[in-house]
Amino acid sequence: MRAAMFLLGLVALMSLPAHGGPGSSRGNRSGNVAKDEQCETIGRRRYDLCMAGPKADREECLRAYDETYNRCRYPSSSGATQPAPVNPDLSRNIYRFPYADGSRVHVSRDFKTHKDPGKLDMSGRGGGPYRIVAAAPGTIRFIEDSRSKQQHPERWLRNMRACNNNYVWIEHANGEWSKYSHMQQYTTTGKAGLDVGDKVEAGRYLGDEGKVGCAWPAHLHFEVVRPPDGWKPAIGDPSGELAGYLPSQARNPVIAGVPGKTLKDGETYAVNRPTCKKDGDCDDGEYCNAGVDLKRNTCVALKSDNETCDLVGGGHQCKSGHCRFSRCYTPDGANIGDTCYADDACRSGRCSDIDGLKGVCVCNDDDDCGSSSYCDKGLDTKINACRPKLSNGAKCGKAGSFGNDHKCKSGKCSGFPKYECK
Repeated sequence: MRAAMFLLGLVALMSLPAHGGPGSSRGNRSGNVAKDEQCETIGRRRYDLCMAGPKADREECLRAYDETYNRCRYPSSSGATQPAPVNPDLSRNIYRFPYADGSRVHVSRDFKTHKDPGKLDMSGRGGGPYRIVAAAPGTIRFIEDSRSKQQHPERWLRNMRACNNNYVWIEHANGEWSKYSHMQQYTTTGKAGLDVGDKVEAGRYLGDEGKVGCAWPAHLHFEVVRPPDGWKPAIGDPSGELAGYLPSQARNPVIAGVPGKTLKDGETYAVNRPTCKKDGDCDDGEYCNAGVDLKRNTCVALKSDNETCDLVGGGHQCKSGHCRFSRCYTPDGANIGDTCYADDACRSGRCSDIDGLKGVCVCNDDDDCGSSSYCDKGLDTKINACRPKLSNGAKCGKAGSFGNDHKCKSGKCSGFPKYECK
C-alpha cells in the first residue's frame, strides 16, 4: 500500500506543468522570489514523496529535492532532465583539494547538482576533525567564524531565511575568488591564527570542517567565482555570498590530480596520500587500497560500519575487520532501530530486510527489549519496535485483538470490550 501511494504521488508530481524562467538572478537572494518559492514547494513535494517510499533514504531524497528544484529554477534550453550548470566555464586556476594531505573526501554535490548549481559540497571520511586548507595562493579578503549554530536541517525551511554561515574568502592573483563555508567556530581566527589581509599559500590551514549555518550534515561548501573587473569587494548577505553575485560568475574548479580535471558527484577521493603495497605500510587507522597497479595504491582511512567494502576480502578495509554483503559491520554491534544489512549485525533481534539490503534492527520478542519495554509486532506492515510498557488504564488493544498482556506493566490487559491495562 505504501509503495502504491508513493508511485501515485510520484506520477502526480511528474505531471505538474514545467516551470520556466530566467536564471540570471540568484534564487533566494534577489530577483524572482516568487519563482524561487514555487520551486522550493515543488522540490519539497518530491522530497516528501521520496520519504514516503518503501526504501526511503534521507540523503537520496535530499538529492531528489535538489534535482527537482534546479530543474524548476534553472531549466536547460535543451529540455534535458538534468539542468546544465549555471556556467560551464572551468576555472583559470588549477586548484588543489581544499582538504589537508592524507584526507579522504567524499563529494556529495558537484558543480551541476548543488542547489543552486555552480558550487560544491564535500565532507571528510574516516576520523575527524577534518582540516580545511587554501586551494591556491592568495590573499584573505573576508572572514566570519564567530558563529556556532547549525540552522534548520530541512532545506526548504532554512533557505527562505538568512543562512548565518562561517566562511573564508580568498582572492587569487588571476582575479578568481574561492570560498570555504560552514567551518567550526573560531578555528580560522583562533586555531589557524588568520586575519583579513593575510597572504596564504596553497595548502595553508584555514580551519576545521563544521556544520555552522545552513549545513546538513557537517561538510565544506566550496566555490570559485570570477567577479567582473572593477567590482568593489563586499559581502551581500549573512551566508557570505558576494554582493552583486551572478550565476554567470561561477567557475567549475579544475582540481590537480583528479581524473577529468573536475570533481564528480558521489565520488570519494584520496588527497595526496602516500603510496603503499600492503596494510603494514600505512598508519594506524588506515589500510592499503591495493589493486592491480601497485604503483598507484594509497593509504586510506579505515571505514566505519555500513560504509561500502570489497565483496571479497574487504574485511581489512573496515574498522571492525568485518565485511559482509559489501558493507562494513560490527557483529552484535547495532542496537534496535540502528541501520543493518545482515542479521548478525544486530545485538538483539534481527534485521528488518533480507540480507544485503538496507534495514534496521528490529525485535523478535520481548526479551530483545529489556524489562521495561515490549516488542510491538503483529500482522500489520509496521516494522517491529521496542515500546515502553503501558501503565494501568492505558489502551492495550482493539476489538478482535489478543495476546496483549505483555504490553502492560501489570502483565494484564482487560480484553474485550475496553482493552485497558489493569
